[in-house]
Amino acid sequence: MRAFTGFAICLLFVFWCLGFSAVADDLGDQLLKQGIGVRAAGMGGAYSAIAEDASAVFYNPAGLASPGFGYTYGSLDSNKTKNEFTYSLIKLGYIGYSEGKIQNPAGDLINYSAVGFGNRAGWLNWGTNYKNLSWNISGVQNEGWTADIGLLLRITPQLRLALVGQDILTTKSRLVPASARIGFSLKPMDGQLVLAGDAEIYKSLLSYGHFGIEANLVRGLSLRAGIDRSRPTAGISVDMSAFTLDYAVLFNNDGGGIQRFEAGIKLLPGKERPFSLIKPKEFALIDVGGAIKAGETEYSLFGGIQPGLDSILESIRAASKDKSIDGIFLRIRGFSGGLGGAAMVQEMRAEIDRARQKGKKIVAYIEGSAIGDEYYLASAADQIVAAPGSAVGGFGRSIEIYRMNGLFQKLGISWEVIAKGKYKTVFDWLSPRMSSEQKEMAEGLVEDIYRQMLSDISASRKIKIEKIKEIGDGMVFPARLAQKMGLIDRVGYFRDASMAASELYGSKDEVKIITPNLLEPETTFFTQMFGVAIIEVNGEIISGAGGSNFIFGGNYVGSDQLARNIRRAAEDPFVKAIVIRIDSPGGTSVAAGEIYKSLQYAREKKKVIIASMGSIAASGGYYIAAAADKIVADRSTITGSIGVLSYMPDISEMLNKFGVKTDVIKEGSHADMFSGLRKLTTVEAEAMERLIDENYQEFVDVVAAGRKLPTKEVEALAQGRIFTGNQALAAKLIDKLGGFLDAVDVAKDEAKIMGEPRLIYYRDVSPFIQIGTGVSSALGLPPLLPQSSGAAWSPR
Repeated sequence: MRAFTGFAICLLFVFWCLGFSAVADDLGDQLLKQGIGVRAAGMGGAYSAIAEDASAVFYNPAGLASPGFGYTYGSLDSNKTKNEFTYSLIKLGYIGYSEGKIQNPAGDLINYSAVGFGNRAGWLNWGTNYKNLSWNISGVQNEGWTADIGLLLRITPQLRLALVGQDILTTKSRLVPASARIGFSLKPMDGQLVLAGDAEIYKSLLSYGHFGIEANLVRGLSLRAGIDRSRPTAGISVDMSAFTLDYAVLFNNDGGGIQRFEAGIKLLPGKERPFSLIKPKEFALIDVGGAIKAGETEYSLFGGIQPGLDSILESIRAASKDKSIDGIFLRIRGFSGGLGGAAMVQEMRAEIDRARQKGKKIVAYIEGSAIGDEYYLASAADQIVAAPGSAVGGFGRSIEIYRMNGLFQKLGISWEVIAKGKYKTVFDWLSPRMSSEQKEMAEGLVEDIYRQMLSDISASRKIKIEKIKEIGDGMVFPARLAQKMGLIDRVGYFRDASMAASELYGSKDEVKIITPNLLEPETTFFTQMFGVAIIEVNGEIISGAGGSNFIFGGNYVGSDQLARNIRRAAEDPFVKAIVIRIDSPGGTSVAAGEIYKSLQYAREKKKVIIASMGSIAASGGYYIAAAADKIVADRSTITGSIGVLSYMPDISEMLNKFGVKTDVIKEGSHADMFSGLRKLTTVEAEAMERLIDENYQEFVDVVAAGRKLPTKEVEALAQGRIFTGNQALAAKLIDKLGGFLDAVDVAKDEAKIMGEPRLIYYRDVSPFIQIGTGVSSALGLPPLLPQSSGAAWSPR
């Protein structure tokens, strides 16, 4: 770093001397060579290595690769110059545009426009532009255009070098001669000070120099000074986040000055990753905390932000594919995933293992506690750091089931539960306490998930399984004791975890923490033509339209939306396979049936169907999976529950308690059987059981057909029984253990797709969000209450 600083100081001295060279006053030269922009003017035009706003279209189009979105209007001091000079600058992500005019009192007029584009390949930015001039001088009209190409090299986070070929293409050789501009910028004092210099080269000679300095005094206030072709300059900026004011003055030899004014609006200020050739190690920060839900992260009015598993997985995946990222920094704040929490952790661990295979190092920082699933995730890291006082351990597994029938009885509400399958009510909140058979099944689930967790922790931490079992009884330990036991590597805070990340590479410098929104996607020259469609089933399945509860949170999967998306994928000639990603406890039998039929239609269209089970894919969730050619599930996925369950409320006692009288007028003795004002008669209960039996038999037949198993064998596995992914594999209810990307690999192999397939997500979001996402993606700029199905009873 010292060598680069010395090099920059030498350049600074050369450009300072060049700054006192001859001055060119030609208007075309002013527009095409010196550029437009008040901040640049205040820094003496030394801007080729600094330009990141729309004025980069003149100084160095490579600077346009910095994201952002804004508009600027500026003018020259007409009282001093006797000329009218106004211009505007627009930045749309990686695109810059400018237009303006100069007119003197005699009526001579020059109009210009310029458009440029920039892009980035790691530490190297490149860009190009097109500038057009038309003029009417002394009654003679003419026009012409020129083009530049620019490079920006990020040597270190503080030092940049720029090389610009100006006007290397032109329609008229007499417009302006081709030239080159070489520049540098240095940002010492954590960017509080900016030093810059540019040298212009005409005909292989250093002809003009520019030097500038900028001091950021306080947030939003900057002062500048410089030398522009021997003329002193000065400037000031006031940045009020969304609105900016800039002023600059260019002093003449006679002591006078030409002033420039500029006002701008930043609609969407962009965030940029500090890429450089020589840089500290970079770790992607992945926050894991809160009540994690299936699918994408959700926002609601009263529920706040609820992190989504798929969003976390996509961030880990992006960090894994980003070649500039050296590792992943897991900040574990305390999270829960409910009954399927272990499967969620296994999904995250699988992505972490893939990242490690690509050479990434993993550090886990425990901020508060790591109990059970939290530690299960942390144990996948190369280094675990826990804050002092953190609770660590809690390897036991438990399931708590609340039975609410007694509470409803006190309120005067009774429920009639009709179930098909002796295990179907094991987790039902309205059913009586579990039977001995149900308890045995539940104990088997807990035991299997517990054994998986202990085995994985033992392998990750290289601690003998006997020792893990000895301490894995649910007990928690303070951080310092946990360190002595080998459960964590050190006790410390965030910075200590950062230093632990550095030490994994044998470095003493603190690593750079990169947030997920700054991760760079993996780029390829050729995009795979054929892809795999991803259809997500996240949440309870209902008939009709689905959606999100934007007041309290929660997703409802509508069969209409899913069926429509599946048919779209089925009819797309560039989709070779469909991965249906299921994270759902089930829903109405009719809704599940609609989705199942749509998947059958896709199979008729010769699409490969692969089901990927997340934390839970039970009941209607498994019904949908049965349509797939192959089923992939995590080892701890909760699945099965092949059975049917229906509820019927009776609120007559509650109404009596509150003195509410009802009169029922009916034609037909059973017309009010779904009113909730009385219990079902024996005849009506038998009718309901017939309906349940028919739904149940259809469920069994669907599984038998989809899994190619004898009906009797499926009936033995059904009865509402719940399995872990491990158990389901042994029972032939799934084909392979693995996470989402394992399912994609199976789809690729089954569909015979060569190379890495495109993943095409079919997600129903607001049109406004779709438009905004599309625009921001294109520009390089950094998610209703459900409709009721109307059913009086709902078999599940």
